[in-house]
Amino acid sequence: SDYKFFVPEEFNVSPTEQEFAATINQLLADRRFEAAVDLATAALGEISDGQGRALVRIMEALDKQRQDTMLASFAETVAARGLLPVESGIFRLRVAFRAGDHVGALAIADGILAVSNRNIEALRTGGRIGNLMRDDTVALRYWLPLAEISPLDPEAALQTARIHSRAARHADALPGVVRRLLA
Repeated sequence: SDYKFFVPEEFNVSPTEQEFAATINQLLADRRFEAAVDLATAALGEISDGQGRALVRIMEALDKQRQDTMLASFAETVAARGLLPVESGIFRLRVAFRAGDHVGALAIADGILAVSNRNIEALRTGGRIGNLMRDDTVALRYWLPLAEISPLDPEAALQTARIHSRAARHADALPGVVRRLLA
């Protein structure tokens, strides 16, 4: 079942920025992920830019510990409040990818790219999903822009060249091979 947020009585839901960050940091250090999520969720209506970093730290900690259910719920809550759309999208993308929800992950990647069209993680994950789905059209939709944005990226260049070569489009494959050889 989905994780349900609650506000523990021990927390002041209107902390100053420094108190908020210190409390979140301590909860993360104590591996009290649920309490960190609860505090941050209670404070979302009042979050400032500085506190946004604390939200990212929570998502990073949940991601590192593979607390996917809690991470997905928290990232969706953050996104629903209009906060950190790219960052929360990245964490939702990782959860969907790990769960094998390729269609959902591609939709999330596209949402990230609508906001940040040069996002390397969204492009790379989309390309990898296209490979896993054995769908060269989908894979190229992500690998090609990644190869253009990051010309020395070895994976993007090789994947693009491999897909073009397999389709007997050798002239299209050559730039990727050359980029990889020069890297």
